[in-house]
Amino acid sequence: MNILFLTNHLNVGGITQYSLTLASGLKKRGHNVYIASSGGNLVTRFVDEGITYINIPIKTKSEISWNVLASLFKLLPYVKEKNIDIIHANTRVTQVLGYLIQRFSHKPFVSTATVF
Repeated sequence: MNILFLTNHLNVGGITQYSLTLASGLKKRGHNVYIASSGGNLVTRFVDEGITYINIPIKTKSEISWNVLASLFKLLPYVKEKNIDIIHANTRVTQVLGYLIQRFSHKPFVSTATVF
């Protein structure tokens, strides 16, 4: 299975650690795993686990942002080229992005919601 994770950044924090744990576990089970974000100081940890990193301009806290659209247009061809099977979003901004990718690519989309 080809799985695309979406998150705003890959800096130290709960979402990044959760994404790394889940993505590396899926990779060890034989899946192709990709993660798209605006970067961060833990990108190399993902790459070291064999997870393909895709840099997107998603660095925003607003769900209604040109950064979301720019990321959409960058990822749509990638989703088709890599035959992504499922999209997994991890933040409210990437939930919007994931929904838009799903609408244009017709690929399944799931989201992890964190409640405090």
